[in-house]
Amino acid sequence: MVIDDSNTIRRSAEIFLLQAGCTVILAEDGFDALAKIADHQPDLIFVDIMMPRLDGYQTCALIKKNAKFHSTPVIMLSVEGRPVRPGARSDGRAPIST
Repeated sequence: MVIDDSNTIRRSAEIFLLQAGCTVILAEDGFDALAKIADHQPDLIFVDIMMPRLDGYQTCALIKKNAKFHSTPVIMLSVEGRPVRPGARSDGRAPIST
């Protein structure tokens, strides 16, 4: 699942993931993702940190509160290069660039 308010980023990620053989579910914000997640049960979630209404941190927290998705990996994306909040893990790599 790719959650991003930018259509360009969503579509770019979709192309990369489809080329890698993944099934891709797109969501334009956290609320859209929460509405879709139970139906699609993604194995991996990419979420933009900076989104209006419900940001990536809030979206991730709500996803992780659900026991069904507690162990689903969530990768936080940012174009800002901002540090990740405490509790989130970073591997030190740069975000996906398009």
